[in-house]
Amino acid sequence: MPDLSSQLKSPPFLLKWVELILAIVSIALLRDASTYPSANIDKMVVCYFTLAGYILINSIIIVGLFKGEQMGSITILLFLVCGGVLWISSGAFMIEFYDSKVFNSYANDRLLASGIISLVNGVVFLTDAFFTRRG
Repeated sequence: MPDLSSQLKSPPFLLKWVELILAIVSIALLRDASTYPSANIDKMVVCYFTLAGYILINSIIIVGLFKGEQMGSITILLFLVCGGVLWISSGAFMIEFYDSKVFNSYANDRLLASGIISLVNGVVFLTDAFFTRRG
């Protein structure tokens, strides 16, 4: 089993944890999105699949890295780049829903917060891809 202290010092391992925490916070804020009357169902599906899917993907990658599994760098890069694009798209969709301002302000504020967190998570994914590619 690899040394835990050396893993905690590596930027990709730390960024995986940040990505996972941001995903959990974002999906918790978005839990009532089906009640938003102006939401396009196709865009909401992209948002939910991105948030839930990357919680699962990052959890699996973190456990694999913690257990010392070697994953292909191309596979990890594909997950990270696709994740970055999907998270930024989801954040943009949520902010688009926010702009419609058809629903109550509490739900509207949570939707905006989730959208901003999603945009930040997209940047974190792309930063992780940079560090992973750099080696």
